[in-house]
Amino acid sequence: MNNFEAILYVKNNIFEFVIFDKKKNNIFLSRKININIDLKNIEILVNEITLTLKKEIIEIETKIDFLINQIILLIELDDSININACIKKNFDNAKVSKEQIEYLIQDLKQQISKDHSLRINHIVINEFIVDGDILSKPPLNKSCDDLIINLKFICFPEKLILFLEKLFKEHQIEFKSVLCSHYVKSFFSSSFQNIFETAIAIKEGHNINEVSIIPKKPVKMGFFERFFHIFS
Repeated sequence: MNNFEAILYVKNNIFEFVIFDKKKNNIFLSRKININIDLKNIEILVNEITLTLKKEIIEIETKIDFLINQIILLIELDDSININACIKKNFDNAKVSKEQIEYLIQDLKQQISKDHSLRINHIVINEFIVDGDILSKPPLNKSCDDLIINLKFICFPEKLILFLEKLFKEHQIEFKSVLCSHYVKSFFSSSFQNIFETAIAIKEGHNINEVSIIPKKPVKMGFFERFFHIFS
């Protein structure tokens, strides 16, 4: 299983299951099923889809000869919402610390999260503005009067994510990452052969300006550890 990554690509009313071979950089298996996503009644929808989904999962697991318990969710829908926001702090010529930057981003994230109809899936730092100078890297240990952090939050409707989580929980499968396909596609280059290879790269930290979102389960890696490790 270490060489394989399971991906669910949700595009319009199609669920595409992909098993990607990371060692060979190609698609080992791909299966598509049509799903009519109507979120007006999640309970009924889950019940209607569960049997079809169970059959597909069993067939895939039989073919690949291992159980799927985690999967990358890749969503391509018109419901993605981009929110550009900034936060400012006066430092009175004091040095900027990692903890202060963490606090500012976390504070802005909490403000965006007050809209319970949205689920934040990506947090991307666009730039730091230090006393009017634009920087791409965090100004750690630099003295300044004012610091502004410009960020982009990429969100999906909370109802959609809850539906998908509930649907796959019925099959003991959890999402290790939830990715926006439009965001993933923005990183297409000659280095990647397809959207699935790109999605795996994004999940593993390809965009150094993306901040990791804390999962619900406690993990050893801190909220911004990967981000600051790259710039250290």
